[in-house]
Amino acid sequence: RGMATLKEISIRLKSVKSIEKITKSMKMVSAAKLTKAERRVKEVRALGLSSTVLTEKAGAEISPEADTKKLFVAICSDKGLCGGVHGAVNKWIKAQILTLPEGTDYKLCLVGDKSTAVLSRSNAQDIIVTASAVGKKPTLFSESALIAQEVGATGYDYTSATVVYNWFKNAGTYVTQEMKLLGPTTMVENDALFVYEDVDEKSIQSFAEFQLAGAIYYAQLEGAASEQAARVQAMTNASNNAGDMIHQLTLKFNRTRQAVITTELIEIISGAVALEG
Repeated sequence: RGMATLKEISIRLKSVKSIEKITKSMKMVSAAKLTKAERRVKEVRALGLSSTVLTEKAGAEISPEADTKKLFVAICSDKGLCGGVHGAVNKWIKAQILTLPEGTDYKLCLVGDKSTAVLSRSNAQDIIVTASAVGKKPTLFSESALIAQEVGATGYDYTSATVVYNWFKNAGTYVTQEMKLLGPTTMVENDALFVYEDVDEKSIQSFAEFQLAGAIYYAQLEGAASEQAARVQAMTNASNNAGDMIHQLTLKFNRTRQAVITTELIEIISGAVALEG
């Protein structure tokens, strides 16, 4: 029984040590990727802030009563092992849907398998666009533009769009935020935008698509940095937990081995005494 227990502890100890090596390696890789992602975020934040400048400066807005067709864009990725980063975005969108006035139509654009897997279970009929293979390589604007183009190709004439993403604050903190954009028809029907020179209906519709693409691109970069930061933290915690388990299993192994040796010595001595007697 003692030998069987020792073998079980030894196998478990070997398994936990392998897991610790993996989590430490993933932490190092994520830390390197975080440095690059943080640099890209700082470079592109001007683009993110400028996505709504044109409409804000012109004073273009939509009243809650007229905002009857909403588009929610969830920015996640395909990768896990990063804590609750993706869950925060999904929960945010679910909470927003529950607060919509009765009769409000809404559709979902889901970027990344982690949002598609969750929201497709509860809102499958509301999804118009999904994007997969996200997060495996650095984000490109052309990919974000393709997502915005696919949204336009669906023919859904949304009055406003809400891009939900994780804003990267620092290596230990991210904040789930939303960016609100006006829909193409809303912009066309809003006289405030026609204060600019050489603005017509076609150019406004093109700008609406470009604005959505720019917002998605910016949100993806913010989300990528938040994801890597969360993964570094998650792998750090996993490595620490594995280290604690290794310490406990090592103590248990040594104590069990000592007990087995003591038991065998007692049996040997008892046998020798019996033979002498």
